[in-house]
Amino acid sequence: MRILKPVIILTFLICLITTAYSQVKPDYEILADSFNVSNPNAVQAIDIPYGEIDPSKQLFHLFLPDTVGTFPLVIFFHGGGFTDGSPGTVFQDSVRRENVKYFLENEVAFISVGYRLIEKNGPDLDGVIKCLLDAKLGLQYIRHYANDIHIDPNRIDLMGTSAGAGTSLWLGFRDDMANPDSENPVLRESTRVSAVFASGTQSTYDIYKWETEIFNNFDGEGTSFTLDSIAEVMTTESLSNFYGGLDSVYQLVHDPAMVEYRQEVDMLYHLSSDDPPLYLFSQNNADHPSDDVLHHWYHSEELYEVALDVNLSEVKVEILYPSIITTDGESGNEFILRHIKTSSETILNVADIPSVEIYPNPASTHFFLNLMNDEIKKVEILSLSGRILSSKSNPDQTKPIPISWLETGVYLVKITGIKTETLRKLVIK
Repeated sequence: MRILKPVIILTFLICLITTAYSQVKPDYEILADSFNVSNPNAVQAIDIPYGEIDPSKQLFHLFLPDTVGTFPLVIFFHGGGFTDGSPGTVFQDSVRRENVKYFLENEVAFISVGYRLIEKNGPDLDGVIKCLLDAKLGLQYIRHYANDIHIDPNRIDLMGTSAGAGTSLWLGFRDDMANPDSENPVLRESTRVSAVFASGTQSTYDIYKWETEIFNNFDGEGTSFTLDSIAEVMTTESLSNFYGGLDSVYQLVHDPAMVEYRQEVDMLYHLSSDDPPLYLFSQNNADHPSDDVLHHWYHSEELYEVALDVNLSEVKVEILYPSIITTDGESGNEFILRHIKTSSETILNVADIPSVEIYPNPASTHFFLNLMNDEIKKVEILSLSGRILSSKSNPDQTKPIPISWLETGVYLVKITGIKTETLRKLVIK
């Protein structure tokens, strides 16, 4: 049985090979007529590379309301099962064109990001992790060069369909993947975002969990759709390519390197209360898992239940079958726009984060602040939407700040000093 390379080695090699550019100078052109955008100043810039391993895949298309000013951003990841698709779907698909039109007319930039694909016919020795790491790199690259492309790096939302939806969830649910020690300044950028909209998504790329959690007792009579059945539907060859090479389903479950790989790509494992607000949409009406194992509505239902279990700040679902709808009439685009317009959280380059401590965190009745090398002039507690809930000037750093009056959830603490101003998340349990 071939020994697989651990994910950590693959990640290191990708980071090592990728280098930063000094500046991005897009070649802007008038927005294509097919988008039917009313804004006469809207422009597009096509095929901007963000990586050097395969620039023909590691690229993005940029759409701006104007070349004057700075705009919040929606990043879109295309679907295609990680074996097909391209960022060019924004030109080919009428729904994607409507996405671009909607956001540009609301003064929000739009970027469609491409990534390397899994070899259909194999063998693929990397698997899905290379697609996910490309998406991560694309996000960090865009944030690093935000000034060059008129983007507000502190207001970025993600959306995607199918594989692109799962990619958005993987990025949104991971703890910040910035590497402050990297020699590449791009890789020092934060990967945190304001909100995620996932349409027709998979729940996790740990496919073993599809047997043990997603499709466990799917008929209410104790029946589980087994990993062997999943491999038969997906084909063993495609499953092998998805994970960078498999000799058997047994290896997927028991090989230590494969267990590590599955955890690395498991969105459910990484989902926690401090992750961004989430909107899930599924119009799938499959009955048996074999009818559509990749897009079955059970995937969205499981994500919804786990998000509730971990007390995610906000989760809205529109699962048309069997009619689980909690959106109050708000569409996914409207959800994204609301969060991107109201987001007040400052996402900083990790190397630039000021020395500030909030402890304990999570907290229940009170917390302390310590702003090193500065004096705290004001402390504000805000909701995730940016609404100020309390404000105190010139607090005594030796005394606790009471919070027992706040409900359980995730909040922002804005600390204003003489030399610095920063935001930190506070979890109240």
